[in-house]
Amino acid sequence: MMTTNYPLAVQKMFATVPTLLTATPIFKLTVTMVVKAAHVSRGSFYSHFQDIYDFIHAFEHALIEQATVSKQVLNQGIQAALVHPDPHNAYPTYLELTTNINTQLASFQALLGPHGDPQFLDQLQAGLIDNLLATTEQAPLNHQYFQSIPADYAMPIYFSGVLTIIQHWLTKPHPEPPEVVANIIVQSRYTAAYHLFSDRPLGDDNN
Repeated sequence: MMTTNYPLAVQKMFATVPTLLTATPIFKLTVTMVVKAAHVSRGSFYSHFQDIYDFIHAFEHALIEQATVSKQVLNQGIQAALVHPDPHNAYPTYLELTTNINTQLASFQALLGPHGDPQFLDQLQAGLIDNLLATTEQAPLNHQYFQSIPADYAMPIYFSGVLTIIQHWLTKPHPEPPEVVANIIVQSRYTAAYHLFSDRPLGDDNN
């Protein structure tokens, strides 16, 4: 169930979505399906949501909120990168991101699966960009990140690569643990494209 502060009945309804999506496309779900699977009343559903589309929107918003990295961890990573651009400084940020997603792994997998919402990945990217920009804009020093490329261009470029890795991770039959994926993301962000196919370890530029 969601770890955020949702009423128990809402958590129960949200928890039914991954199972329901194994057989039914998300936009063909009905209120009857949800309340029956969650063992709650229709009255309970309508006390929280206007209709099934409102429910779906709330479910997706809750997952994006679940994935959000804490501002403390973001700030630590940003400040460490400004002092010394070591790829390992970014690891805690991506570890928290992948760990947060992993706590609701089945739900993320369902939304990115064949019966999920094709727009969800774009929504997740927008949420992560808002999360990072809200942190970087708090400190003038952080604008050093955006001297070469404007932030509204830099962030989609940056996160599109991150989300490609996350999408691949979530669609695998046997996903790796969050810490492995976090390390893959870090390596990919700090490795030139032509080095991705090299046997040389990161930082070995002597040859």
